[in-house]
Amino acid sequence: MHKITMFAWGLGIRKKEFHIPYSHFGLTLILGYVVAEGRPIREHRLPCCGMGIGWFLFIIGFFLGAIPWYIGAFLLLCVRLDYREKPGFIACTLAATLALVAVTLGVTKTNYSW
Repeated sequence: MHKITMFAWGLGIRKKEFHIPYSHFGLTLILGYVVAEGRPIREHRLPCCGMGIGWFLFIIGFFLGAIPWYIGAFLLLCVRLDYREKPGFIACTLAATLALVAVTLGVTKTNYSW
């Protein structure tokens, strides 16, 4: 614990000592928590039953031969999106990339000995 002396002449306090706790890493510990006051912001509901277009395209991609995954990858790269929908579009991009690698290796019909 370190001791800090603080002078506040305008408040009628001449000298006040504060003890500031430090962690064993040398960082200042902040005691308490912040309360966000005010009216909460209500965000609009996501389309496709509340799960978003990205996850909808990801699920439908298993049934429609990976075409929705490429649409999701295009939307991720070229369109401004809601931050809540980005994980679904990232899943579409990863699935499209893996599908492209699988199709490329399957079409070449080379016998790899890995």
